[in-house]
Amino acid sequence: MFGIHFLGTINIMKGKGFTMKRYDQSFKDSVVEQVALGVSRVQVAKQFGCSLKSVNNWVAAASSSQTTTTGSNGSTQANADDIIAKQAARIRRLEKENEILEKATAFFAAKTMR
Repeated sequence: MFGIHFLGTINIMKGKGFTMKRYDQSFKDSVVEQVALGVSRVQVAKQFGCSLKSVNNWVAAASSSQTTTTGSNGSTQANADDIIAKQAARIRRLEKENEILEKATAFFAAKTMR
């Protein structure tokens, strides 16, 4: 009835072919980390093979636990640091995408000139 997979999931059979997955905490932390780095939640769900609803729940749980552990005084600074880190990761990703697009544009422009 139980099957452990390499991605940190345990399948639990619930009858008539329905399988419910349980994810360990390190798996959830990896998913939340990717979202914090600026990867879209949809992409993270596809990459890790879990549902978008699960990703949303884990991110919400992580952000609420961060706020409760930092308290009212430190939560504003923690949120600002988190936003800065996310934006920096997003900028790096967008710069890479722009570099790829520039190379592709040059390639296709050279190809059409022939």
